[in-house]
Amino acid sequence: ITNAADGTILVSTGTGGARNFNATVQNAGTVTVDQPLTVNTSADFSNTGTWTLNANQTINLNSGAAFTQEAGALTIGASTTLQVNNGNYVWTGGTVSGSGTLSFSGVAVTLTPDFEQGVVTMRLASSVVGGAGSITVPVGQLLDVRDSTVNNDLTIAGGLLTHATSTYNGAFVVQDTATVTVRGEYPASANLVVSNPWTIHGLVQLTTIDGNYTVTLSGAQITNAADGTILVSTGAGGPRNLNAALINDGLLQLG
Repeated sequence: ITNAADGTILVSTGTGGARNFNATVQNAGTVTVDQPLTVNTSADFSNTGTWTLNANQTINLNSGAAFTQEAGALTIGASTTLQVNNGNYVWTGGTVSGSGTLSFSGVAVTLTPDFEQGVVTMRLASSVVGGAGSITVPVGQLLDVRDSTVNNDLTIAGGLLTHATSTYNGAFVVQDTATVTVRGEYPASANLVVSNPWTIHGLVQLTTIDGNYTVTLSGAQITNAADGTILVSTGAGGPRNLNAALINDGLLQLG
């Protein structure tokens, strides 16, 4: 389906029911999703126009297919999730914004140029992020990472929630407004692995919520600056490990 610049696709609520696109979509016009929508495609899918979600949308991609955005606007409304499963997501321009959630599962995410998170929550599950661009998580936004690898430089001014074993291979910057939570929870312990030396200017918390899971900081040397805090919380119990060299000039709080 090609939606031209003067075209409109409206996924209306009507009297309810499922809405499906079992085809690829090339959007240069306007798409508005007011009823939950599922897109199943084995070919590339693109947005260079305006795509607005007021209801949940799922995009199921075959492993070789890509969802690309070179321009335009993707807006995800409050209490709404855009779920992308498998395949590739390639962002090279335009805006991604809104009060909702952009979620990837089993996706290779490529970000070029620099990407400032514009949605309130971005989730990565069993995904790999790369590309030439850096990533910034602003104040008030959350990056939620589970069992994934981020190869880009990452600056956290807002929140980072990391579960299972997640690895960060670029520069890892924790600003004084940031909260980084390493959380063990069903079904896995948590291990934050940072490949390059990094400095804490905000808060890093190690905790669990529903079992005696192990929570670990691993990788390169950590400097806890004078304005930094490492909080080793009791949570729901379980061991806490530091498998990295630590220079502590700030607060290290146990319990």
